Amino acid sequence: MQIIALLFFLVIFIIQLFRREWLAIKIKYFLGLSIIAVTAWSVFMSRAQYYLWQGSEMTKLFLPPHTSISYFIEYSFWNFWAPNLISFTIGLIFFWLAKYYNKRHEGQFFDSDELYIIWLSMFLVGHPLWIFYLLIFPVVIALVSIARIVIWKDNSKLPLYYFWLPIATFVILISKWLVVTSLFLKAKV
Repeated sequence: MQIIALLFFLVIFIIQLFRREWLAIKIKYFLGLSIIAVTAWSVFMSRAQYYLWQGSEMTKLFLPPHTSISYFIEYSFWNFWAPNLISFTIGLIFFWLAKYYNKRHEGQFFDSDELYIIWLSMFLVGHPLWIFYLLIFPVVIALVSIARIVIWKDNSKLPLYYFWLPIATFVILISKWLVVTSLFLKAKV
């Protein structure tokens, strides 16, 4: 799933750099396409798990007629569907909060397509990596802001538009390291 997310991030970031106006119109399609891709991945993983269990004499006992199909459905849900639903919902909540906050401040914080990029980023980094994304993002922004002030003497507002996807990519790339942290293990469904 992380490869799919990285591909989405790469394509969208390149479009951000060279065709921003086009992306502003089409970002909803990328979000929809990512939902389709994640759903297809979850279906594929659930089906693969079923056939894997079916292929072993020991794990065959987890499937009908030995056990109710509800055991397999619950197992698949918690392992392949729930993490995606959680990250999708968290992304949606942040989308709504950012949209509300932006509206209250007359659009001075986020571009309209940026709100969808936030949602897409949180959705595709997945659960529980979205927690680290929320922790790492302000740290990176603070460091970049300090560097702008100290090195370039630039005290203007830092636009966040081009940071959402690279930081999401960074979180996915360090996820193998994050997996061994105790916070990750506690946050996992």
